[in-house]
This record gives sequence, C-alpha cells and structure tokens, in this order.
Amino acid sequence: MRIVMSILCVFLVFIPSVIADTIQSKAELSSVQFDFLAEVFQPQTGLVEQTFNDSTIALSWWLWSDETGSNWPDDDAVARAETLLIEKNETLKSLGEVRINSHFETPQANMKLIDVSGTVSTAFVEEGEAVIFDLAITPKVNLSSTTLMYLVISKNHATDHHGRQMEHLIMEWKPEIGFSNLEDNTTNKQYLIEPEHLRAAGVDFDAQQRVWSYSIIFFGHQEGEGKTQLLSLYHGSIPDPVSMENSRSFVFSVLILLVGAILFSGVLQSARRRDQLIPKLTAHWQEGEGYVLMLSMTNGASPTNVLSWSVEPPWLFKQRPSTFNLRTNEEKIVKLTFKEHQTINCRISIRLDIEVLGIWKQQLFIEPPEEHQS
Repeated sequence: MRIVMSILCVFLVFIPSVIADTIQSKAELSSVQFDFLAEVFQPQTGLVEQTFNDSTIALSWWLWSDETGSNWPDDDAVARAETLLIEKNETLKSLGEVRINSHFETPQANMKLIDVSGTVSTAFVEEGEAVIFDLAITPKVNLSSTTLMYLVISKNHATDHHGRQMEHLIMEWKPEIGFSNLEDNTTNKQYLIEPEHLRAAGVDFDAQQRVWSYSIIFFGHQEGEGKTQLLSLYHGSIPDPVSMENSRSFVFSVLILLVGAILFSGVLQSARRRDQLIPKLTAHWQEGEGYVLMLSMTNGASPTNVLSWSVEPPWLFKQRPSTFNLRTNEEKIVKLTFKEHQTINCRISIRLDIEVLGIWKQQLFIEPPEEHQS
C-alpha cells in the first residue's frame, strides 16, 4: 500500500503537465503544393481588390498599427516589407501592394522541389497553447545553404478592436532552419510555435475557433542558382485544440479514477488481511445426540481470545460454551448443545479479541437439524 501511495504522490505532482502536453488536436498536412504565393500588403484604409486563381495562396500583411492604434500585430509585416524593399509611403498607405512569388521561376518549374509530409497539432503545454509541426522534409534537388522555411499562422477572417476586417491576415511568420538541403535526404523534425509567440501575435484558439490556417513556405534557390524565390508552398487548416476546460476535466477524471482505484485496492487488501487473521468456522449437527452442533474453529495468523458466546432466540444454549485462547493457526472443536429444536436458522455470535485487529464479532448461521434428532 505504501508503494501505491508513493506512486499516487508522484502522479499528483507530474500528471497535470504530462497530460496537458499530450492533449492534442492533430491533423495530417495537406499534400497539395500551391504554385503561387501572393503577399498582399494592405493599405491603411480600404482593401486591395484583386482576385486570385485556385493555384494561389493569398495572405495579407498589415503595416499600420502604429499609425492607427489597431491591435493587429505588425512587427512581422514591417520586417517583411523591409526584406522586400517595400517602403511605407503614401502610395502604399492608400493603395497597398501585391507581391507574387512563384516556383515557376526555377529551372525545374514543373517538378516539386521540396516534399513535405507530417502533421500539424494544437496542444496545451506548460506555458499555454502551442502549435506543433511534425515534419518530414525532403529536397528533390540540392538547395542553397540560405534556404529558409517559414511557418505561418493566418486568420481567415480577422477583425480588430476598431472593427476593421481583413481576410487571411498573417499573425505569425516564423523562419526555421535545421533541415537538410541535400537532394533526397529526408529530415524528420518537430517544430514548435511557442505559447509566448502566439500570445504576442494575438492568436487565441479558444476564443475564436475554426478561423486559423497554417502555411509552410520555402524560400531559397537551387544550388548554383543565385536568385531567392519560392521553392515550395503548403497550406491548410489548423485543428481546433481540445479546450482547457475539457483537459482539466480529463485530468480530474483521471485523478478521481486513480484515487478510487487506490482506495478500492486498499479495501481489498484490508479485507484480504482480515480474512487471514480471523478464525475459519465450519459446523455440522451431530446425529443421535439431541441438538448438538459440532463447531470447528481454525485460527488465523494472529493469537485470538474467545471472550463470549450468544445465540439468537428462540434458540437457547443448554450449557453456555466455555471461553479459551487460540494460538496462531490452531484448530479447536467446540461442542454446542441446545435446549430444544427450533424451525428457524440458528444464529450464533462469538465475541473475539484478535491480537492484531482487536475486538471482533464473528457470526455463524446454520439451518436447523431434522426434527427426528430430538
């Protein structure tokens, strides 16, 4: 029992974080590669009006939070604009700008340059909500050492606290490295977008579900080529997480079940121990001697004193049985004689003092003998 309780203590300390880390909503990555990425730098007022075909993923950048006081994040947008040499001028402010990226500019325009498979998950880790990408990345050509992968989280329908609305707004744009750039060399790796990044980007899966998407974007170039371009693009929906309320309920349910199992185990152990300590009783009516019951007492694993005897009326002892002591595992035959025959069951109570258990009452129920024995 001590071992079981020790395990429970360890469980109580570690299970909340362990279970939280394993409670995930998981989805397979989309196997579709898109040919074009449209980066839409939206103006400060209004929206860029442009229609894109089905082979294009269009994502919006917002650059104007400092100017407008919007609660949309714009740090990544400002950095991306600087990378693309886009100036925050009056033209951009009023009209916006669209940059189209295409892998058709590569020498192998008609082939997939990078294969990506795996899963995307939302999970509760110790610090909060996280997005986990378990990826298998396989270049189909030798890539430059400057190739980067971007893990992107966008909001399908975004509204800021001023009421502005925007489609496919980029909330998180995270560059990643650590994968092989050699042809047909597969890298299996887990990438994590930490809770602090998501909070800073305004990503809250619980508050607004079914509105989040991911994009996995590779920029770089084939070894020997000099121009950075789109190499591969995958896009899909982020699965809604299991709610924290449900995860708490799950944790508490597990704890309740475990505590119940331990308590039940303790009851079983206590009952088993008790059965090993108390005397075992067997009895039979002795034929030809009136109403005589031969009772066999086989003591258990503890010394026992027989303190007193009683029988439930209308049965009456002809002579009250004697008291005695029983050593561990000792067997004794007791002869019980009754005054007269009764038609109801004979119910005998024996008051015991068991060294380990203390005072204990043991009962024996036995059917009456046949009437002709009188």
